[in-house]
Amino acid sequence: MSEDLFSVNRLYARAVIQSADRLALALPAGLRRAVEDHARLPLATLDLLWDAYCGASADPLAGLRLGLELQAGHLDCAGMLLASCDTLGEALEQLVEVAPIVGEGGDFVVENDGDLVAVHYRPHLATRQAERVEATAAALLAQVAERWELQDPECGELLGWAARMHEVGLDIAHAQHQLHAAYLLRNADLAGFTLDQQRRLAVLVGNHRRKVRDELLDGLQEPWTQRIPYLLVLLRLAVLLHRSRSATPVPPLSVEATKRKLRLNFPPGWLDTRPLTRADLEQEARYLGALDIKLSYS
Repeated sequence: MSEDLFSVNRLYARAVIQSADRLALALPAGLRRAVEDHARLPLATLDLLWDAYCGASADPLAGLRLGLELQAGHLDCAGMLLASCDTLGEALEQLVEVAPIVGEGGDFVVENDGDLVAVHYRPHLATRQAERVEATAAALLAQVAERWELQDPECGELLGWAARMHEVGLDIAHAQHQLHAAYLLRNADLAGFTLDQQRRLAVLVGNHRRKVRDELLDGLQEPWTQRIPYLLVLLRLAVLLHRSRSATPVPPLSVEATKRKLRLNFPPGWLDTRPLTRADLEQEARYLGALDIKLSYS
């Protein structure tokens, strides 16, 4: 199904554009036209608009200031309900309850991680996310296979399987869904897979996001003790680059690799208009330190 089905009305998008005009922030003309020409906007378009707004603003609190400027006319019924809540926690609880009623084929999940709170939109319609992640992972592998000694066809097969199954844990719970997936892959009776293959899949899928867990890497045998960390880097980056779940393809990028270093070269200016992706890459560089890999990008 088309990802355009995941849509929102344009009231909030208009608020973003009005704020940009007040602050003299340049936004792409195409995004402005999309807001004016359509009563509802795909979530991917709203994500692009927000990325452009943040990229044009040097204010790290731009989102907070925009929220304080919102008027009733910028909100739909659900937005006004959330704005009437006394605390952020209450608003998040209302969001989780109301979204399945007024939304289109999805809901929200609130995930707590210490002092951090993350809000995730979980679509219920097929968006071919796994196929996009698989294609990007394969493209990355093609550029580093020789340098990282991953030419064995089984490496590509394993990476492809992991990309296709990396979200299977969402059927259990969103919080730490990678660990739920790892448990399933390690213990389920998967026709056509050996136990060793299932263990390798569990390691990759169980570590495809957040902190790399050393205990999941235990029990690997050569040559996979050398191969799995490299394959894990590629899977994690492919998932990261498709964070927005947009059908818009990842731009062509070149990859330079040495034994312990990896550099991603994006088209000029691409990262400048995507501050959320840049922030994700900064965090990922810290996570990959656990695999003794130094990530850089430009």
